Amino acid sequence: MRENQEIPWLPVGVDDAPSWMVRGVADRCLAGREGNANGGNPLMHDHGKSDRPVLPAKLPNKPGEPGAEAVEGRGLPEGSTASETRPGRGAGLNVSSDLDRVRQVARKDRDVRFTALLHHVTVDRLREAYRALRPDAAAGVDGVTWRDYGSDLEENLRDLHARVQRGAYRARPTRRVFIPKADGRLRPLGIAVLEDKVLQRAVVEVLNAVYEQDFLGFSYGFRPGRNHYGGQGVDALIARGSLPTAETGGIEYQLRRSPADRLVVAVKLLLAGVGVERRGRLTRNVHFEQPRRQPREEAKMNKPKPKDKPFVIPKQLVWKAYRRVAANKGAPGVDGQALEEFEADLEGNLYKIWNRMSSGSYFPPPVRAVEIPKPHSPGTRVLGVPTVADRIAQTAAAMFLEPLVEPRFHDDSYGYRPGRSQLDALEACRRRCWKYDWIIDLDVQKFFDTVPWDLTVRAVTAVTDCRWVLLYVKRWLAAPLQHPDGTLVERDKGTPQGSAISPVLANLFMHFAFDRWMAREFPGCPFERYADDAVVHCKSRRQAELVLAGIAARMQEVGLRLHPDKTRIVHCRDSNRWEEHEHISFTFLGFAFRAREAINGKTGQHFSSFLPAISPEALKAKSDRLRELRIHRQTNLSLDDLAEWLNPIIAGWMNYYGRYYRSAVEPLLRRVSTYLRRWAGKKYKRLRTYARFKRWWAGILEREPGLFAHWQWIRSY
Repeated sequence: MRENQEIPWLPVGVDDAPSWMVRGVADRCLAGREGNANGGNPLMHDHGKSDRPVLPAKLPNKPGEPGAEAVEGRGLPEGSTASETRPGRGAGLNVSSDLDRVRQVARKDRDVRFTALLHHVTVDRLREAYRALRPDAAAGVDGVTWRDYGSDLEENLRDLHARVQRGAYRARPTRRVFIPKADGRLRPLGIAVLEDKVLQRAVVEVLNAVYEQDFLGFSYGFRPGRNHYGGQGVDALIARGSLPTAETGGIEYQLRRSPADRLVVAVKLLLAGVGVERRGRLTRNVHFEQPRRQPREEAKMNKPKPKDKPFVIPKQLVWKAYRRVAANKGAPGVDGQALEEFEADLEGNLYKIWNRMSSGSYFPPPVRAVEIPKPHSPGTRVLGVPTVADRIAQTAAAMFLEPLVEPRFHDDSYGYRPGRSQLDALEACRRRCWKYDWIIDLDVQKFFDTVPWDLTVRAVTAVTDCRWVLLYVKRWLAAPLQHPDGTLVERDKGTPQGSAISPVLANLFMHFAFDRWMAREFPGCPFERYADDAVVHCKSRRQAELVLAGIAARMQEVGLRLHPDKTRIVHCRDSNRWEEHEHISFTFLGFAFRAREAINGKTGQHFSSFLPAISPEALKAKSDRLRELRIHRQTNLSLDDLAEWLNPIIAGWMNYYGRYYRSAVEPLLRRVSTYLRRWAGKKYKRLRTYARFKRWWAGILEREPGLFAHWQWIRSY
């Protein structure tokens, strides 16, 4: 049974993939989509139903002789393979007299093979194909409907005919839809663009005139007059005979052997000129065995490689990289091109990236230096912002590396990894602080600015020998940094923090420089590492001193340096652990770990426990951020507008900083309500008195208790 299947190297589940991704197959196909048989709509409609069937009479198996089985329906008129479709519209396509000779030759000699049919696809036949389509059929990926195409029908048909005749026609991607089957499951269908439907219908008409009378009487699939929908000239071609060979002046055709590709038969059906040649058997040229499952290494070696490209980079990898970049958005790079401007010529821009990367001629532009506030403390840090095109290229390389490096990474590495977060690292640290009395608070000084290039490349080489990845990693590392005044700074070490490839490179470097070294040298000291920040747990002060000395020497060995002020040994003091030490608290990922009051849930007894809560630096940074929002001055907004604007920000603070010791976040949330009170007094004069505001506030809380996110925890002002 034939199904509507997508081109196998398109991204799975992506219906809006650009046409540049299907050029490799489309260049070898006149119309790369299967549809229904003659008289039916080649593809499906928006209501999830296929075209109504066209049921002309079935011919006997052998013309001129009694049929081998009962003939269904009405007789088929001589010289026509079309049938009446529906009242009030044209009765399908009439095979004109120019196909009579083709039909007669095919009836006379079953071994004749036709190699010249292109001239039968005329403007008139395309026009009849258009008129036979249903006006209410669903549009394809381009959104062009039957009426839109018919608004300038003659010009569109002439343009289509000209492109077909000179070999410039390219089939468009098919829109994927699902309709319910009788058993409750879903059937996948493909909806082609209207131009594809017109050409497919015309091609079906030409090929049916050649092959339909040749089929056996007990063959029902994909044939006009039979009770199954679908089929196309390609099905007739598969069932009839072998394909033309280059020995006869034609073009060598062959079917792709993958079952998912059987809809996309690599055959140029229509050749210029007129002529016939002897036909052989299909089995000589086409092999339909299911391909055996190949080992990963063998499949990689047998992967077809383009002759004119030194690197094999799948187009769908670039497409998926673009989708990830588009989801993350981001600021423009040195070229000032925003994501919306890049998408104005998406197809051309993505093809340019793929083409240059595949040919080895891609050179990354400078990276724009931008100062941003630190997320958990006052101050700023310098980020490198690549261009949109460079972000897509870097993301493609990062996506290639991720499945190779993820299985290697240590379980206690949490930074920039799928399925892991800062809260996971904090939870592990919190539990281990109860078991171990001492910790080492590690901070690598200017890690992203000083990481050595040679060791970074060696780390990448340890996980892959892919030449294009190694080449572009070296080029991205060497990309200069452009400051706001336009000056370019050449670098000899470091990787810009903020680029798409930097997190993978940083994790890979620290995996070999720190994680594996710690597991080998100090297996009894667990740790949590998030990028360049780490916490190491020790049982005693003496052990902590020895481990810290070893880590400092290791960092010097790999070209890094521990921060002299931020790296220190901390004692985890609580009610049960009371030892004099200089440092009894530390900050990790915006949380301050120190002795805090806790309550025993069973006895209600108060005691001191070593717990995390939002750090004073993070609390001040978020308070400054709240002040910068100027909520009380946004009097042009309604209360609902304020909630829609503020809730994502407040909910983010609550979900992260409110995870542990929630009472420490309440002063920040109370300030939000204070700003809302000031906003109400500025917007409404009657609410400037305390009594009236109090009644208004109580009414809002009663009518819409979930209007603002922070009202779940605190409602006072």
